[in-house]
Amino acid sequence: MKINRYITITPLGKKGYLISRLLIPVLFAAIVSFVLLSFCSVSGMSLWTTFIISILATILSVVAAMIILAYAGNKVEGMALAKVSALVMVGLIIPFIITDSAQYVFSFLPSFWIAKFLISNNYWFILPAILLSGGMIYLLYNRYNTKI
Repeated sequence: MKINRYITITPLGKKGYLISRLLIPVLFAAIVSFVLLSFCSVSGMSLWTTFIISILATILSVVAAMIILAYAGNKVEGMALAKVSALVMVGLIIPFIITDSAQYVFSFLPSFWIAKFLISNNYWFILPAILLSGGMIYLLYNRYNTKI
C-alpha cells in the first residue's frame, strides 16, 4: 500500500501512471496482433475485419489488466488474479461450442461478442463488445482509484 501513496505524489499522478503503464503495451499489442493476424492467418479474413479484431482484443486485454490492478494487493494476489482475469477470454469459445440460445448466458462477456462477430461478420456485434469492455474498464478504474 505504501507504493500507492508514492504514485499519487509523483508528477504523473495516479492517472498518468496508469496510462503510461497501460498505453505502451496496449499500442504494441494492437500492432503486433494486427500484423500476426494479417500475415499468419489461415481464415482469410479481410484486413478490415483483422483490424477490428485486433482493436477489440486489445481493449479486452485492458480489461484483464485492470482486474489485476483493481483487486491485487500484492504480488501473490496479482499472480492469482492474472489466472482469474484470463476467464474474461472464455467467451471466445462459447459460440463455437454452444450453438443454441443457451450461449447467451455468456453475453455479459465482451469476448462472447467478439466471437459472435467472427462467426457472422455482423458489425452490430462490435457494439456490445465495446460497451461491455468500456463499462468494465470504467468500473475497474473506479475500484482502482478507491484502492489508492
